[in-house]
Amino acid sequence: MKLSLLISVTLPFTVVSWSSYYLSKNRIQNTDLSAKQKQRKALKEAIDTSVLPASDEYETVFDDQDSEVIKGFTDEDFVGVDRDAGGVGLAERSAILISGSYEDGNARPTELKRFSSIRECTSMPSSVLCTGSYSAANSEDEFDLSVRAGDALIKAVAADNKVKGKTNIQINLCGGDETLLSDVLQTVNNIVGNVDEIDTDSLTFNSIGNEKFGNDSASVTIVEGNSLVFAFGDSKKCFELVEDDIL
Repeated sequence: MKLSLLISVTLPFTVVSWSSYYLSKNRIQNTDLSAKQKQRKALKEAIDTSVLPASDEYETVFDDQDSEVIKGFTDEDFVGVDRDAGGVGLAERSAILISGSYEDGNARPTELKRFSSIRECTSMPSSVLCTGSYSAANSEDEFDLSVRAGDALIKAVAADNKVKGKTNIQINLCGGDETLLSDVLQTVNNIVGNVDEIDTDSLTFNSIGNEKFGNDSASVTIVEGNSLVFAFGDSKKCFELVEDDIL
């Protein structure tokens, strides 16, 4: 098993490491090539956004066959360790929901809740107004699945605008347990920036990253009211979180 630190969310009086809850025994089975691809992407982004001129020299680091790939923990590291205790047990027993609002032109995370399970819907709830989803052809090369799912939703809204006139809506996002909060916030901002009919005064959003959704898929759902429904329109599947399961 491997630890993947994605991002930390600073809430009032609390610092929460989002991905520390998303440790799972089946989660990370990346090859050395996958790890190099992700390290290359992170390093390239750091170089591209720095004040220094961009350079191709970082490519040689990953092209060197003798270079060592930094890895996290494996199952062997936990021999003799009680996996049901601490953060590992917490992650395997629960699903973490991050909620937020849209304020001053930006999506902002404001709350975190822990649920004991993610339920499958028996049918598509009437609260669902529109969905957009995306499945990666190769999840090792694609890192912004939430953003792409948001783009699909924007197209769906343009084709069949069911959000027009609605004043109490939520944007619900879900994806695999490597879902990045930065991508979630960017997705919400993109949707608001491209769908004029959305009333931002009362707009809220929810996001959840869990292996139940698969690491190669992401979905964005616009719902009416306070409905924690996450739908995949292409497959007609939907999932929900209910208050009775809050831990």
